[in-house]
Amino acid sequence: MFIKQHTTQDKRILLAICDKEIKGQEIEEDGACLNLKADFYNGEEVSEETAISMIRTADLLNVVGTRAIELIKRLGLAHEDETKKICNVPYILITLE
Repeated sequence: MFIKQHTTQDKRILLAICDKEIKGQEIEEDGACLNLKADFYNGEEVSEETAISMIRTADLLNVVGTRAIELIKRLGLAHEDETKKICNVPYILITLE
């Protein structure tokens, strides 16, 4: 998976996480769009172990893709009913405390 770390204006860490298979795509359905071509998702490819380590230091998560969502669910940070889909691609926005 790919992760790009951003720092918000209020100094919180936001991670943009997406599956390798969908990075660089633009997914549209019924006027909704996930632009995975954008610089926002243009991060580094990381191992699952590195991803977990980064997630544990984050304040906000923007997660797109089946594998990335499954990791977030395994970590107990989201449930199936909290995810949304565009063209069967799951995504979720999470604020961590």
